[in-house]
Amino acid sequence: DANLKIEKGANVLRKESHKNAEVKVEVTPMSLFISKATSTLYSYAALLIIGFIILATSKTFKKIDKEEKKIGFVLKSSLIGFITLVMLPIASVLVMITVIGLPLGIIALVLYFILIYLSALGTSYYFGKWAFSKKIKNDYLLLTVSLLIYYVARLIPFIGGLISLITLIFGIGLFLILIKNNITAKK
Repeated sequence: DANLKIEKGANVLRKESHKNAEVKVEVTPMSLFISKATSTLYSYAALLIIGFIILATSKTFKKIDKEEKKIGFVLKSSLIGFITLVMLPIASVLVMITVIGLPLGIIALVLYFILIYLSALGTSYYFGKWAFSKKIKNDYLLLTVSLLIYYVARLIPFIGGLISLITLIFGIGLFLILIKNNITAKK
């Protein structure tokens, strides 16, 4: 640089120049596969650990009875899940307009994102119980297998996105119904 002054006796260790440096990274199909597989594995493990904690500390999932295995329950849960998925963020933002409603809206949004994250857990356990309850008696093994099936099904092109959407909608409704049932059972 023209503005750079070097004092007498100073040592210049190295001279570097960086002008329009470009870094090219080649993305190969194998690197994409490894990245997707790693993130899926981490996501599966994290959700499975949370599922084990819920199974160990709560009877929420274990209260799914034979009445809830009917198609009417699936439709009711899906309807509640869809309405919640669409309306809760809108209602939260509207409530946050007021000073008093700001904390309530933030709490509602945090709970909303928790429901979204846990929806795959509830749906996997529910359909695992429905499909494998006669073959798998251990709830932890049932959750492990059914959640693994869900994660593998999500990887299927096109169908995986639809499976994720259905899981999201049904899972949110399922959690809300189970929470409501727990609250009313304690009264």
